[in-house]
Amino acid sequence: MRDLGGLPTTGGLTQPGRLFRSGTAVELDADDAATIAGLIGTYVDLRTKEEVERSGRPEALIAEGVEWVSLPLPGIRRFVGPPSRLGRSARLAEAYLAILDQAPGSVGRVLRVLVEPRPGGICFGCTAGKDRTGVVTALVLLAAGASRQQVVSDYALTTRFFRDRPDAGVGLLRCPAPERVDAFRLVALPATMTMFLDALEARYGDARQCVAAVALDAGIGRCLAQTLVGHDGQED
Repeated sequence: MRDLGGLPTTGGLTQPGRLFRSGTAVELDADDAATIAGLIGTYVDLRTKEEVERSGRPEALIAEGVEWVSLPLPGIRRFVGPPSRLGRSARLAEAYLAILDQAPGSVGRVLRVLVEPRPGGICFGCTAGKDRTGVVTALVLLAAGASRQQVVSDYALTTRFFRDRPDAGVGLLRCPAPERVDAFRLVALPATMTMFLDALEARYGDARQCVAAVALDAGIGRCLAQTLVGHDGQED
């Protein structure tokens, strides 16, 4: 779990304690859940119904009084095509686009919850905290006025967690043996996010227009900037 505060945007630094990103919270123990509950009041779960049924709810967080909000986004496995002339980063970037194309209403619901006035911070996450979480984070940071490089850098930070804790990656992917894990699934390459942002820019142009289009909400960009930066990010 990491705070999206303290990142530079066109309107100043993002404010700490507002929005957090993470992987699954299912395996938290009571002590970790109590610590996190001191930071957030809401956990937005991006996992599908099938993933929740298979792995369970974040019961330790719920026991600490954190509101669990299930807003599923489709997992990327269904979108990543077979090996082809495209590199793996390109295939993954295409899968990220497919999430937006096939579930724009779902993405919009997630973004609207993130701007609701709620007690404490809001954390959102999927299973590994990399793909669906990375897509939502990119949209949030773009709307707040972060640069492309900042979005890419934040995405790439996820690799550090899996590099430091390879056992966590194995557990998240429910793989019985480390040697059977596809290492690419545990790496957040800058090239992947760069290609995704290139595609968004080519399709929508302005970052706010992009966020409005995928969220089906013309005002969501200003609301996200207000939530994360403290104002709408527009110059006077």
